[in-house]
Amino acid sequence: MELGPSLLAADDRQRGRSSPVSRRRTAGALRALVAIICALAAGLLTVGCSKGSSSSSADAADGGDGPDDGALPLCADDAGAADALALSEAGIASDLDEFAPNAPVAKMVSSIGRVNIYTATAPRTLDRVDVYLGSALTGTRVTIAVQEAIAQGAVFQKVFDVQLDFGACQGWASTGPISVPLIAGHSYAVGLDPNQPITAYVSTDANALPIDGAFGRLVSSKTTSSVSSGGLTWDKASTAEFNRQRLATSPRVPDARDVVVDAAAPDAADAAAADAPRG
Repeated sequence: MELGPSLLAADDRQRGRSSPVSRRRTAGALRALVAIICALAAGLLTVGCSKGSSSSSADAADGGDGPDDGALPLCADDAGAADALALSEAGIASDLDEFAPNAPVAKMVSSIGRVNIYTATAPRTLDRVDVYLGSALTGTRVTIAVQEAIAQGAVFQKVFDVQLDFGACQGWASTGPISVPLIAGHSYAVGLDPNQPITAYVSTDANALPIDGAFGRLVSSKTTSSVSSGGLTWDKASTAEFNRQRLATSPRVPDARDVVVDAAAPDAADAAAADAPRG
């Protein structure tokens, strides 16, 4: 069957009209596909940023913005770890109290001095002090000191200090065997300061204090420019944080300096009130 010229012309005109429409539809579909892909890409990027922010917040809450524990090797010669069982000069086994054993790293390295403040409630001898720290620098020297105040609020006076070398590692800096009388009723600031920035390990569990030990209790902490200079005061002492330390102590015979408080007995104010005349 032959198609006439008129029919062929009509078919050509039909193709001419439909071909641009098909091209427009194809182009529109491509644009829609590209838009969907872009939208998905933008959504994925947003989710990724959101997860990153959440992780950073969690890290900050855990002290994660401070130095990473894994960044520093453990000290090969860990002065406190190998000798956890201490002995007094009299050969009596010491009681070892560790404070803030799970303390995270502080939020930044610093060369500031840090002390814990303790109150002695029993006559004891301080046989050793260990302080946990980390140092990324060679040539670090630290001073560990003990200062004593005869009453809460009184100015502290230095009773012991020693300087130690510390390697580029993390672990215990230890005084080794010492013999410092802890007087019942007196308070003691114990800590260290370094010659260059170090990593401290600090607990921010504000609800933990006071913490009892064999010799007394940890009541607060503070920072200072020097732990070995006299005249340390209670100013700006804080119960919001405290430092990782170990104190080894042993019993001693009480003397006239000790003020032993019997927890079962009424305090002086209650006793005075009970003895006051009534009526």
